[in-house]
Amino acid sequence: MTAPECLPVLDFKLGFDEKRAAKLLSTPDAVWVFTSVRAVQALYDLLPQAAAPSKIFTVGKNAAEALASLGFKTDFCGQVSEDLLPVLAQQRHRPILYFRGRHYRSSIPDFCEATELDFQTLECYHSIKLPPPDGLPDCGSVWVFSPLSAQAVSEWEGVPRDLPIFSIGSVTDAHLKKLGFKNVQSPKEPSFENMVELYLENNSALR
Repeated sequence: MTAPECLPVLDFKLGFDEKRAAKLLSTPDAVWVFTSVRAVQALYDLLPQAAAPSKIFTVGKNAAEALASLGFKTDFCGQVSEDLLPVLAQQRHRPILYFRGRHYRSSIPDFCEATELDFQTLECYHSIKLPPPDGLPDCGSVWVFSPLSAQAVSEWEGVPRDLPIFSIGSVTDAHLKKLGFKNVQSPKEPSFENMVELYLENNSALR
């Protein structure tokens, strides 16, 4: 069996204010918040020299694993941004540093502002929508890992709305359905490995 062809819909560009990043990372007793592994990757060279954080919260195990490779232990790993709000509420006497991309959900900033937490944010990367290739080939399924990638897929002409869509989780599911996609499936717990398992369950002949 030949390997499937994969067509990306997004690219990513790392970029941030290095002086500001270094200043933030020198904050003692801070709480670090990462909702994307790409933010960890962007700061990878700076993190080993940072002041030790008091707590680390992430969304998704990929960010937690990337931090672990640098020797940092994640104290709480949620599946979506809202999972972090109860633990952030307990950090009233610590500065909270949120490292993120340009496109992000406002749940955490809105909560921190509403509850008057000591909170700062740093944009570390941004996503770029890729144009569709000339002559979009037939595809058996689409894999979507964020609302932004769902939006990018929806803008490609020739992608049927009834095509099987494998989604990373509930937030992306909802966005896909708003965009008119009808055959959306996602694993119970969001991870790439669980998406692969779900795909194989739906294509048992591939096992």
